Amino acid sequence: MQTRVFVVYMNTALVSRLFALADQNGMMSKGYAWIITAGLSNSLNVLDSDVVDSMDGVLGVRSHAFLKESPLFSYFSKVILLVREIETKMDEIEKRYFGEKVTSATLAPTIYTESSSLRAYNFGGLFIIAGMATLLAIAVSERFIWQRPVALVRQYLTSNHPANGIELAAQPTAETDAGDHSPEVHQDSGNSGRISEHIKEDIAVE
Repeated sequence: MQTRVFVVYMNTALVSRLFALADQNGMMSKGYAWIITAGLSNSLNVLDSDVVDSMDGVLGVRSHAFLKESPLFSYFSKVILLVREIETKMDEIEKRYFGEKVTSATLAPTIYTESSSLRAYNFGGLFIIAGMATLLAIAVSERFIWQRPVALVRQYLTSNHPANGIELAAQPTAETDAGDHSPEVHQDSGNSGRISEHIKEDIAVE
């Protein structure tokens, strides 16, 4: 017959409703197995008596500490020391409760025969991830890498050409193109001729 197993992990308020409904629907009978966690097992004393009665057959684990004066304390201490001192004792316990299956004694040689050293190919995935991350970082920061050299080249080219003001000053002006003679100079020469004629007329009258 198939048995359905339920592992219950919830607060006490929901547990009260859950097991009450399960008892009403006949799910606390044969064919159903209920397991509660240690937290719920330690909180059974706060539940109502009706809820605790409906949980008949529920499996739970509750932590317990033996007093030093208890006779069970020395008994469990001796059992633990005995199992740890005798290497084959644990294998006998496993065979008794789990049958003829793989034990720690038969599993140990296969574990230690495998090489535990690390080689370069063990880090292949790590190398690939590191390489991809490096290429991505270079692609993202490419414009920042070339920004400084480009600025230096532009500064060098700008320093080798004269300023616009100097170029304009070096170009010949319109006044100096026609033999370095401007209209103002011709006008001044005409005025000086008239002045000299007036001086000659005054001398002749006298």
